[in-house]
Amino acid sequence: MADVTPTRSLDERRHHYLREHNYAVILGLLAVWTLLVAYSYQWNRSHLFDETVALARREAEALWNKDQAFRQWGTRHGGVYVRPSEWSPPNPFLDHLPDRDLETTDGVKLTLVNPAYMMRQVTELFDETYGIKGRITGLRQLNPDNAPDDWEREVLLRWTSGDVQDVTAQTQIGGRPFLRFMRPMYMVDGCDKCHAVLGYKTGDLRGGVSVSIPLTPYFDAAADTLNSILATHVAVWLLGTASLFVFALSVRRKQRERRQHLAQLERAALYDALTGLPTRMLLHDRIGHAIRSLGRRPGQSVAVCFIDLDRFKHINDTYGHAVGDGLLVAVSQILQHAVRPNDTVGRLGGDEYVVLLNGVEDAGDASAIMERLLTALREPVNVAGQAVQIDASIGIAMSNLATDTAETLIRHADIAMFRAKRDSGQRIAVFDTSMHEHIRELTETEAALRSALKNDEFMVYYQPIVSSRSRRIAGFEALLRWRHPQLGMVPPDHFVPIAEEIGEIHAIGAWVIEQACEQIAAWRTHFDDGALQISVNLSALQLLDPEFLDKVRNTTTRAGVDPSQLCLEITETALVRDQAGVTDCLGRLRDFGCRLAADDFGTGYSSLTYLQRYRFDAFKIDKQFVQDDSESSTGSKLCKALIGLADDLGMIVVAEGVETSDQFDRLRDMGCDRMQGYYFSRPLPPAEINALLQRGLHRDNTRLAAHSAAA
Repeated sequence: MADVTPTRSLDERRHHYLREHNYAVILGLLAVWTLLVAYSYQWNRSHLFDETVALARREAEALWNKDQAFRQWGTRHGGVYVRPSEWSPPNPFLDHLPDRDLETTDGVKLTLVNPAYMMRQVTELFDETYGIKGRITGLRQLNPDNAPDDWEREVLLRWTSGDVQDVTAQTQIGGRPFLRFMRPMYMVDGCDKCHAVLGYKTGDLRGGVSVSIPLTPYFDAAADTLNSILATHVAVWLLGTASLFVFALSVRRKQRERRQHLAQLERAALYDALTGLPTRMLLHDRIGHAIRSLGRRPGQSVAVCFIDLDRFKHINDTYGHAVGDGLLVAVSQILQHAVRPNDTVGRLGGDEYVVLLNGVEDAGDASAIMERLLTALREPVNVAGQAVQIDASIGIAMSNLATDTAETLIRHADIAMFRAKRDSGQRIAVFDTSMHEHIRELTETEAALRSALKNDEFMVYYQPIVSSRSRRIAGFEALLRWRHPQLGMVPPDHFVPIAEEIGEIHAIGAWVIEQACEQIAAWRTHFDDGALQISVNLSALQLLDPEFLDKVRNTTTRAGVDPSQLCLEITETALVRDQAGVTDCLGRLRDFGCRLAADDFGTGYSSLTYLQRYRFDAFKIDKQFVQDDSESSTGSKLCKALIGLADDLGMIVVAEGVETSDQFDRLRDMGCDRMQGYYFSRPLPPAEINALLQRGLHRDNTRLAAHSAAA
């Protein structure tokens, strides 16, 4: 047996590498994914802080805008008189104004509230309510409470030095974070009434509006948002990580399935699915190993035995594929038990087996083992309740040279097997070099066939089919002949199987039908007889051609021939090739108008089955029954039974191979409709058939009788 351990070890290392590589890839993806999520969280965290501060600044600017709008409103109105109260006592910083306090005519006392005083009360209320501080401050002020703090003083000093612009900063007030915002404020008309005493003129920088926004509420809201962002990122990270692990598991599962699939493919490549025997690939390996070991075993040889089961196709078609498969399994078991422990049994496919015999002395030793194997095979086998008996043909190829190859030995054994199958009475044949000549002839024939049609080497001969009652010619059978440039006339049974094998049968068969249709048209023109019919034999492969009906239709149309004048003969071999396809093709041919006939009827194993399945117009009795011409012979009885069957089914029966007057008389007395054979005429080329028709043998029975006597 071949040593497959290194290969398996290599596969295991490769799978281990792929597994480790996948783990590394998954971990790498997880690391990248983690970094991406962490970066996203950090980016959102940083931008959230910036957005929080920006939001506070926008609120400070909005508050400043409201402050300015209110101050401008107050300035335009020059202040408001209100009743003095604990919330609005007279402003002590306006006592220099003579009209600060008034009394109405009805005795109500009022005090002047200027815009600055009103804004200070509003900002104080805003501070008490929301913690937002706002005020006007300057280096010079009427109210000492408006004196700037350290941060405000620093800003005011910067402005006095010429750097006048809005200032924003984060500072601590009372230990709490605040956003400080300060914008410059200039002296405008209307302000000089109160602030002129400080020495300001219109257009002077008199100070700034300072707004302090507490950041704690913003930071608390930002912290809540940040927690949500963190939770979202954690959830996304977990989801992505779970997806990666699911992906990793999926990859691992797919790799496991792939390994299993590869193992199944390897098993299918090395071992037959039906029988479990080694296939051609493993056989080649083991045969090669056996050949290489010949140098270590002097005096011993290796034998390769090619076994082909006989009549397997018939058994398979008769009992069904289930029985056929069961028989193949049973044969495999018989072969394995019949050979020695160190031998190998393999199956090439179909009903072909190969046995490798290790350590045999010579061909006689191998033949003896095969004889024992044949004896075991011939024992009846019970398969699915059917007692089946099988036989086989065996070819043996010997090797005692390390230079031989497995392919060569199998091919030689195959050649020897065909010799054994061809030679009746001999089931085992040992290969010798003379068999190569047979292969060479087949190869040359194949090559010549490919160009025969193009080189006009084919001819169609016609053999008359005679009415047994009138002895008139009722039709002809078209018979193909090959006129080989070197070999002369080659009979059809020598080249038709090869033409089928290489696919040339389609072109050749179409050419024969074309010749037959043209001949029918010519006879109709020259002899004014449209009743003559020509029978053409079909190959099984032609019936499986999906374009065959179109070819027949085109040919008959082109020749101007009625399809009923074309009779297509089908053998039982063709009928069992593909029953579904054949049934469809025959049905369409019959619907088109062609006549159908079963050729060599009675030689198969399911003839009656085919008569029931296919609507034949006629069937032809094989010549082996016709020529078994003793009155009490089995052939004669079969002819009588078949003729009676045709009469019951309303079919025409044609007897082939009629060679004597006794055969003619006996078949005529049995009621046979038509006959053909050398008794009437051998197959003739078209020119000689024309001569027969010119003599009127298709109309005058006396002339045909005279011709028959002369023949």
